[in-house]
Amino acid sequence: MDGQLATAATIVAHTRAWRAGHSPKPKFNALGAFRYARDIQMDMPVGLVIPGREKYKPGAMRRWLDWMPRFKARDLRLGVVGGAVRGDNLEELARMATFSPLGFTVVDTRHRRTAWLAERVPAQAGMKTFGLWAVRLRRIKDTSLLPDLTVEEATENLRKVLIAARELTRIEPLLTPWRNHLGQALDTLESDERPKSEMDILPVEGYSDAAHRLVSSVRQAWIFGDVGSWMDTVPQDKRLVGAHRKISSNLYACLIEGVVSAVNDGIEE
Repeated sequence: MDGQLATAATIVAHTRAWRAGHSPKPKFNALGAFRYARDIQMDMPVGLVIPGREKYKPGAMRRWLDWMPRFKARDLRLGVVGGAVRGDNLEELARMATFSPLGFTVVDTRHRRTAWLAERVPAQAGMKTFGLWAVRLRRIKDTSLLPDLTVEEATENLRKVLIAARELTRIEPLLTPWRNHLGQALDTLESDERPKSEMDILPVEGYSDAAHRLVSSVRQAWIFGDVGSWMDTVPQDKRLVGAHRKISSNLYACLIEGVVSAVNDGIEE
């Protein structure tokens, strides 16, 4: 899965569950999305806060969590910036989906929307803890898209495209290596049980089993990015090239919408 998507989704889901009273105050360093992070910082307002003229500088995540009691759980959302989740350029986005040109944001949706862009940056010398990279949540002008799908709708959309993609692997030999990945993702989605793990993106308490299945299925079906990926494989049968492109774009969109919907809609009341 895209690392920045996992980062933003984990922050929103665990903070929402905490604010809703379902789980303890999150310790992000102990969660899977931050396993190799040397440092986690989030831009915080400093000095006198004048609407429209706030100044921000990086601060520790614990400061942001101390600031969070003024929020309600429903105020936070996972958003997408940098382009439409569905559109003419989706094929190219899917081709680069390990480090997607799309960005993923933590969005405060109150009357004056505020957004923080989740970024992974190289770790700097002198940081006290070990890690390969650092997480920075940078305050940006909010242009976030918030795909408005329920968990049930996102699950059904993903189920349909997984069936289509798996069928394509049956008739195109070059796509056979991804058949098991797609099949496992489909099995997870259609199961009645909660999966054992999905990299701690969703907290154990506070989110529905259906939301957990959706996120786990997305992780299993993320077949984009890296050399030799699904998008680098051109079907031998030229009649299947168009179908491959259409299914790939739809799958990529459904994967992103799946995570966003699970985080934003899957929390239990």
